[in-house]
Amino acid sequence: MKKQFEKFNTNIRLTETQELDAKTKYDGVCKTLHNYYYSSIYNGTTKYLFGSYKKKTNIRPIVSDQDVDVLFYMPDEEFEKYNNYTGNGQSALLAKIKDILKNTYTTTDKIKAWGKVILIEFSEGKHNIELLPAWENEEGTFRIPNTENGGSWDKFDPRNDVDIFQQSNTKTKGQTVNLSRMIKAWKRNTTSLNLKSFQIENFVIDFLDANYKEDDEYFDIAKKFFEYLLNHIDEEDESNVQTALNHANKALEFQTSGKYDKACEEWKKIFGNEFPKWNTSIKHAYMDENYSKYEQYIEDMFEQDLDNDYRFKIQCDIMQDGFRKMNLINILEKYILKVDKKLEFYIKNNTVPQPYKVYWKVRNFGYEARNDLRGQITLDDGDEIKKETTSYKGEHFVECYIIKDNVCVARDNIKIPISGEINNG
Repeated sequence: MKKQFEKFNTNIRLTETQELDAKTKYDGVCKTLHNYYYSSIYNGTTKYLFGSYKKKTNIRPIVSDQDVDVLFYMPDEEFEKYNNYTGNGQSALLAKIKDILKNTYTTTDKIKAWGKVILIEFSEGKHNIELLPAWENEEGTFRIPNTENGGSWDKFDPRNDVDIFQQSNTKTKGQTVNLSRMIKAWKRNTTSLNLKSFQIENFVIDFLDANYKEDDEYFDIAKKFFEYLLNHIDEEDESNVQTALNHANKALEFQTSGKYDKACEEWKKIFGNEFPKWNTSIKHAYMDENYSKYEQYIEDMFEQDLDNDYRFKIQCDIMQDGFRKMNLINILEKYILKVDKKLEFYIKNNTVPQPYKVYWKVRNFGYEARNDLRGQITLDDGDEIKKETTSYKGEHFVECYIIKDNVCVARDNIKIPISGEINNG
């Protein structure tokens, strides 16, 4: 069952594309403010990430209330301006920052200011940015606005929170991050649960501080955590925790008796559809030679809308020194493709109108490819061609996606069987 939990953790972890999108969003927001308040070139030093994104406990798929928390260092002279307001200077500060951002983010009216923060909402499936304007105190804490009850300045210490979490994660060799993600997936699958993200992280830290064992498997850790949580959670949430614990106990009973498919069903009831079924996991996670920790899925990166008239096909040409170029289909009529050939994949019969973007995915399988299983999704450089070589025996595939208006509107794939034997049929 170890591989099932490893695959589960991969399934809920943010992809590189999602992380890059979040960085683009928070850097864009902070750069806009930096360029307004400072004459220097923006280099990221006037921002400070905190919260779940800083701790790397955010999970996918990204939902509407999933924010990146970022603090922006305000110039010292700005504090006196808002501190001397006769009314609510804190509210005036947030209103000013909202106006500055609206000049750049003109395509959306979803910029909101309330309490202590500015929320910049982006499209569905993308991180929102929750921005906190602040002034740093001498001891390293921050002074932040609070617009409630007529306005006040609060003391805020995000660094201490991040340090405590990272110390726990170092001590537990990554278990603090992984368990936090798992419990957030459970919380998302249990809609009536009242736990907030930071509460989950604090419970995980306290639990592992008293219960961490390096050799514990994730299924044991999960069960023990629910037992711990049952004694620490508010009464209104006890039934949710007890239900999860009951499923965990059933799962472990099934595992002990070798009924791994039934065990996966119980874990799935706790953690949701991102936990792999047993049959799926045999192919993608249980077999060491086929599981790729790098694999990405287009469904996690873009909204899918394939119920349309857009179509295209991937074609592949084979090249080898001293021989003319041949199409893969013609080769496979007589031969099984050998190693050390050059492949050129390209798009034919494309009905998607410009503008659009093209993405490619190459996935290797088999024992020979065990150290290069790949699976990353990469952006085409503009020529709509993907060049590869036949390096490993086995069956592999190449997949292509066309993204229009940030939606996947068409996709196709082609299998590449590679061997050293001639097919005499």
